[in-house]
Amino acid sequence: MSGARRPGPVTLAEIDPDLDQTVEEMRWKVGRYRQLGPMIIEATTDPQLYRSLAAKIDERGDLFESFRVRAEKLGIKSPYALIRLIEVAAALTKAPRGQRKSPAVHAVVANLKDGMGYAERVASDARVEFIIAQRAAKKAAADLAALGEALQYVEASLG
Repeated sequence: MSGARRPGPVTLAEIDPDLDQTVEEMRWKVGRYRQLGPMIIEATTDPQLYRSLAAKIDERGDLFESFRVRAEKLGIKSPYALIRLIEVAAALTKAPRGQRKSPAVHAVVANLKDGMGYAERVASDARVEFIIAQRAAKKAAADLAALGEALQYVEASLG
């Protein structure tokens, strides 16, 4: 029986060793990239932290560039897609460094599909809220116009 495979799930390392290595090498960068967002926001509102704002922005830009370069090497169109892929795969391999095993491909696929389902629901909810907000804005504009006309009428009546 040539080509026999060991029993068990197919791992990311088996189907794409480069991606598996990328997950291991860049998992800390993704964490740092995510940490910097709130730090940048906080630094814009806190005068004590404002001095470090440019350094944080530069660091985040450098991290993003490293994701862009690696995504390009792997043939992934978007650095954001690579970031999400690393986050999903890293979440499935929480063991200490040196003891981590490559995640099962089916688990990565299932988690990505779950994430897509969640993102679709959030996007749908956002579209509904946008429609509601548009209607409220139109009503407010109509109310404003009516109040303006009423004011103009009263002022004209005064003389």
